Amino acid sequence: PFSYFGILTAFFFGWVLFGEFPVDKLFPGVILIIGSGLVILWREQSAKE
Repeated sequence: PFSYFGILTAFFFGWVLFGEFPVDKLFPGVILIIGSGLVILWREQSAKE
């Protein structure tokens, strides 16, 4: 899940350094990817217990 932090970092630096602002379609995709990664992590942790 920590590798997804790069998505947020790239967004931040693109916005601050280059003035780029992502289109509206980016945010639902990012939320879906990060959310599904967290669900997988949670299910793996609960399966170990």
